Amino acid sequence: MEKPIVMFPDWDLTKVLKEVELLQTHDHYVVVDIETTGFSPEKGAEILQIAAVRVYEGVALDYFSTFVKPRNGIPWSVVNLTGITGKDVCSAPDVEDALWQFWHFLSETPVIVAHNVKFDWDRFLFPNMRKCGIPADPEIPTFCTLKTYRRACPDLGKHCYTNDAMARKFGYTLEGAHRAETDVVATAWVFLRLFEWFNTVDLQELRRLKREKWLAKIPVEIISVNRWEKQVSPKTLLRRFYVDFKAGGKKGTAFYDLNRHEWGVKDFKGCIHTGNLERAVLERLGLSDVSELETYAG
Repeated sequence: MEKPIVMFPDWDLTKVLKEVELLQTHDHYVVVDIETTGFSPEKGAEILQIAAVRVYEGVALDYFSTFVKPRNGIPWSVVNLTGITGKDVCSAPDVEDALWQFWHFLSETPVIVAHNVKFDWDRFLFPNMRKCGIPADPEIPTFCTLKTYRRACPDLGKHCYTNDAMARKFGYTLEGAHRAETDVVATAWVFLRLFEWFNTVDLQELRRLKREKWLAKIPVEIISVNRWEKQVSPKTLLRRFYVDFKAGGKKGTAFYDLNRHEWGVKDFKGCIHTGNLERAVLERLGLSDVSELETYAG
């Protein structure tokens, strides 16, 4: 029996449309995680460990892991956090050899996945690879599980966005955190669940919802509302409210058709959310809902 795809209704996928599009248009990914001797390369921080999992078409296929021998030793704070000691790295390759090994593992240009792309890839891996003469592509696409979670489900509190916490949310218990070889497995687990989920999303519908949300944020200013009627045949009386409005710095004209019970835009060189327009008209006329508008004498 197949496992159900993990989905979370509290996630706002309109905020991660680009991420959903990315996962629906690529097959090859490499999930990476590193340990370092500090936070800033400019202050002497070095790569201490690199681990990676290759994912192709939603399946984890291959694994890479290596310690890296730092030039300046390992601070005690890092030893206490990671458990990595000088003994672990004494026979490890230096950063150049380790990065070339990692580059060969990448093989072709995949999407780079990490729980914090700005740290692992942008701050450490990519700049160090370029320093070593490795022809890493500056335009290589990336997918950040941390950024995706924060965008789709904001305001949870800092502790909720850790790799460990996110893994637990997706049903994986991370043991031995702050070691690249275990952290990368947790990130890969989360990524695979996201890959499954995002590939079930109707992109066209998601784009429509995102556009609706964007339009809903554009305020509408009502200039005038006028009732209009015209007898077009003995049995047909056209009845409308014409609305002159301003939205997004542009003026336009819309109408509410009392026969069809729907809004239409007659003259407007822009985009407008009819829900916003309706609310603005009701507020202008002091009405509570559209049923009152239909009986409003004007």
